[in-house]
Amino acid sequence: MYTAIAMSAGIGAGAGGRAMVSAEARVGGAKGVAEMSGMLRDAARGKGNFGIGNATSEQADVMGRAWVGSGASQSSSGNALISRDGLRQCRFPSDKPNSAHASTGVQANFEYRSIPGGRWTNNASRCRENKMTQAKLMGIDSADWDASYDKYRQTGLFGCYFQASIGPDDAKGAEFFGFTACNREWLERMVEEGQILPKLLVVSDVSCEAVKRAVELVCAAVPHGSWDEVAHRLAEVMDWEFEGYVPRDDVDQR
Repeated sequence: MYTAIAMSAGIGAGAGGRAMVSAEARVGGAKGVAEMSGMLRDAARGKGNFGIGNATSEQADVMGRAWVGSGASQSSSGNALISRDGLRQCRFPSDKPNSAHASTGVQANFEYRSIPGGRWTNNASRCRENKMTQAKLMGIDSADWDASYDKYRQTGLFGCYFQASIGPDDAKGAEFFGFTACNREWLERMVEEGQILPKLLVVSDVSCEAVKRAVELVCAAVPHGSWDEVAHRLAEVMDWEFEGYVPRDDVDQR
């Protein structure tokens, strides 16, 4: 089996874009919740990152806890104070199905854990910033697998969007990384048609096990470092799906 990584030539329509939708909102009453829900839907359609300012726990419940992708602490007044500096929640793998093309940081099925005092127990940025670690694949899933495999059997072309849960090798938490797995024939067709390529992982053996092994090879190839460094290296070949992510190149150009 060979594995190849194809870097993105632009923003793909399926795997989620890197364009950031930055906003600060203070939600008050039912009208404010309705407005915020609309903004979240707009962000989901645009596959963009979205960060909100302050929202009460009750308002977050109404919105389906869609903001949980940002690591947060909860004040004694009941406000969920959400940082805009890109702090992330390191989520435990969930049994809930992922969407076919999970919008960046605006999924309503994010999981969370809490302890007395209201602090998130599984925030990777806070608890692992300076500790050396290695990336480890925790789980992999695709809602498009059946349809993509049927198309492969009919045409010989395989392209399927996957979502991998990857986290520190010595911790239970994980974050989502999205990518398109494909075979060489699918890639050649995309190039011939002049399509904008998403983040690709090219495999010769079309099977879930082959894709899993390929992701494990990518994780093993990333040097040890702080979790933030490891995650940024993974984001060079996969779409890092959480609120507030800014690619390093974009930061350097500011």
